[in-house]
Amino acid sequence: MKRFARIRVLARRMTLFICASISVSAGVLCIASYCRSIVVLRPPMVGFWEDLQRDAHHDVTIKAQNGVLVVLYRDRITKWRWTTGFGPLTKYEFGGFKYSDRMSWLRVYTFRSIDICIPLWLPFVFFGVYPLIAYMRGPVRHRRRRKRNQCIHCGYNLTGLTEPRCPECGEQS
Repeated sequence: MKRFARIRVLARRMTLFICASISVSAGVLCIASYCRSIVVLRPPMVGFWEDLQRDAHHDVTIKAQNGVLVVLYRDRITKWRWTTGFGPLTKYEFGGFKYSDRMSWLRVYTFRSIDICIPLWLPFVFFGVYPLIAYMRGPVRHRRRRKRNQCIHCGYNLTGLTEPRCPECGEQS
């Protein structure tokens, strides 16, 4: 029984460490993104100008700038058009989140651009609140159990006992 409890505690601590690490990384990235634009992911765009894949080519760039994580998706669809123009811009904004979609025709190629913006404070708060609550839960529970004269490990009532050990779990209180 104690072995599984230790494994659970270890797994919980590992989860808390990972969440705290992600939170700190997102916070640092958020602060650094105000100073300069940071490209997080930019894979090479295979066959953009060469016709290796005749029907479509795409490019995904993830970058952080001004406290926002921006995902840029560019798609080139090979179609012959004689007109040059831009399609209607579809744009949604809510609470720092942004989504925009646009088509453009440039003589030979049709391009589609999708931009998704996610505020960087969101992962900072999301991954930072859980470790904070989890780390504060233990000390608050121990303090409450001490005030009620209970075992801090299992919550057994120790009123009237002369021994410093809990009869329920055997831990020293």
